[in-house]
Amino acid sequence: MAGGWGPKKNGVRIGAFWDDLEVSGDGSEAWITNPVIKIDRGGNISDSTNRLEWSGGAVSDGSGNNYNVRGSGVTTVKSVGSQRRTLEYGSTHTSTFHAEFSGLKGGTLYVTRKITYPARKYGLPADPTGLLATRVSDTRQTLTWQRTTTTTAPWQGAYLERRDNLSTDWVVIAGITGKNALATSYTDATTEADREYEYRLRGWNTSGYSGYSNTAAINTPPLPASGLVASRTPAAIKLTWSNPSTISDGSRVSRSDDGGAFAVIATVTGAGATTWTDRAPDQGGTRAYQVELRDGTLFSAPSASSNTVQPLTTPNPPTLLTTGAAVLDATSVIPFSWTHNPQDASGQTKYQIRYRTSTDGGATWLAWTELSETTSDVSSWDAPAPPFSIDDPSWDAPDFTVSRRLEWQVRTWGLYVDPSNYSASQPLTLSAAPDLALTAPGATLPLGRVTPAWTFTDPEGKDQAAAQIRLTNLDASEVLGTFSITGTDGSYEVPVDLDNLTNYRVEARGQDGDGLWGPWAAQDFQTDFQPPPQPSLGLSWDQDRGSILVLVTNPEPAGAEPDATSNKIERSSDGGISWSLVGTTGNGGMLSDPIPPTGVTNTYRALAISDLPSQQYSPDTEIEPDPEVIRWAWFNSGPGFSVVARARGNPKLKESYERTRTTHVFDGRTFGTEYNGSTREHAFSYSGVIETDYPASTEEAFRSVVDAVGPAAYRDPWYRWPVSLSGLDLGRDETPIIREISLDFKRVDSYGDS
Repeated sequence: MAGGWGPKKNGVRIGAFWDDLEVSGDGSEAWITNPVIKIDRGGNISDSTNRLEWSGGAVSDGSGNNYNVRGSGVTTVKSVGSQRRTLEYGSTHTSTFHAEFSGLKGGTLYVTRKITYPARKYGLPADPTGLLATRVSDTRQTLTWQRTTTTTAPWQGAYLERRDNLSTDWVVIAGITGKNALATSYTDATTEADREYEYRLRGWNTSGYSGYSNTAAINTPPLPASGLVASRTPAAIKLTWSNPSTISDGSRVSRSDDGGAFAVIATVTGAGATTWTDRAPDQGGTRAYQVELRDGTLFSAPSASSNTVQPLTTPNPPTLLTTGAAVLDATSVIPFSWTHNPQDASGQTKYQIRYRTSTDGGATWLAWTELSETTSDVSSWDAPAPPFSIDDPSWDAPDFTVSRRLEWQVRTWGLYVDPSNYSASQPLTLSAAPDLALTAPGATLPLGRVTPAWTFTDPEGKDQAAAQIRLTNLDASEVLGTFSITGTDGSYEVPVDLDNLTNYRVEARGQDGDGLWGPWAAQDFQTDFQPPPQPSLGLSWDQDRGSILVLVTNPEPAGAEPDATSNKIERSSDGGISWSLVGTTGNGGMLSDPIPPTGVTNTYRALAISDLPSQQYSPDTEIEPDPEVIRWAWFNSGPGFSVVARARGNPKLKESYERTRTTHVFDGRTFGTEYNGSTREHAFSYSGVIETDYPASTEEAFRSVVDAVGPAAYRDPWYRWPVSLSGLDLGRDETPIIREISLDFKRVDSYGDS
């Protein structure tokens, strides 16, 4: 039972109750059943003036008087009539059941209860019609439809379902509700290429769903083909590709000729087709292909272009390569070579050579002789000696007293069935190589140099035009040099000093007037000669000039020893690791080393040289630095560093070091741009004193050093540099014997003409 009690007064209350809310069979009306008014009291109620009234939209209004209720507890006072209410579509509404019991000693009792009436149920929405799918792109399809909505069967939204060729299950892809509930279109942005889609739609309202619309179908284009490869065959181009599509029913092929635009040339049927052959590509030019997969009238995007191929065709004529000489030796193998020139990039598969000859210098020619076709990818052929004797017997015994001429041509094949045209002709002059026979030296050479001698012969009677001589140290496996002469001389002194008791090989070959070189002739020999007597050295310091005097003495020869006719003097400042030439003398004598390092031990040696020639070194001789050296610095200049000045004391060097830099100012710029050069500048300022008691330690000596023309050098116990001198400053505030001096200089790369 529904309803409830009102508030109590003096222990008494009334209530409004009913059994249920009942709806008519057609859903248009509703009412409460068995409405009653009840009283809850603690004793009898028999007031003669009491009155009961009831009202509200849920019940029929009414009233009554003088109700007597005996006893205590809950008692039904009055059953009242129910009021039917018309239900509203789409919304609920409320009404009341109100009762008042007045005239009681305790005052008036009342109760009010609300009844909520349900919304009237809608009819099911009408089925949607005219569902249509329209392609926007592979990933977007637009769906449109018609729908009918009424107040009694409104359209409150729709559900769009989809399935594709990979699945038969319908899946809801969109709920069209809310502010878009009455929409008649929807864009599906979740599609993808290579699908066959179907759509259906049904409407809904709070009463349920409509029936489904018609089914709308739409396809997206197939996925593009991949891996397209074009392969040449002798008369066609075969295409192969991969087909990733699940819906394609064929394809079409496009071709680009010589890099031009692609144009459709063929349609291929069959869902699984992955190959097609272009059986009539024109010769020449290049070809590239694309494939589009098809589904009905839809085509995929073009595949990536295939590799570029050229249809097989005849090669261009070969290019003949020079033989490397204007005249060839007809008595030896004659090399022929060429370059295969394909139009279709196919390599050489075969070649054929033809030649013709002339015995009168090219005035008249014999007929062309073709050699057999040769299957080979090598673009060269060595003609046997004498040339072509198996093909032209007239050349078995050539007469080289007259000029012989030969022309040759070649043609080549690629993968195509036909060959190229013959190449241009290459004319050659044939001759016979000369011969050279060594007559000297013998097996033993008692000299320090070798002078090979030879005789020259030529089959055609031509004179020697040139010769080459090569000398090798067999013990060291070292070629000492190759020397050339021109003319008819039959001997040559090799300008190489030989070691004694050493094995050598001398080789020589001659060239005739046609420019042909003959073979090398060789002679091995061993040297066995006497050196001059061993020289000796005497060394002494010239402290004033900072130089070392070297005295060379050559003893008188004994027995078969030859005289020493000259000497070379060498110095080492690193303990004999490296040597530099100081100078030369005649047979012994005195030599000055003008700028030796002053703070180290210097080692000297002399080489005695005879007219054989033969040679012998002196023992190494050392000279320690003079203890006084540490007090001095020397400046040398002029030819042979012959001008010298020195200063003493604790020399002071002020050093500056920088890289050359240039600043350029460009139009339109506020500041310049600096460019760093590759040249570095190393500048010094020297300070010391001079002692005029020493000839080289005077003002005049320093003026002469600065004024002299020629290379200059600075030396002290720690440094030895080639320099450029400048900025001499002689102090004037000391005694005439000791005077301060300063001198500026820069380091340079070398000692100039020293």
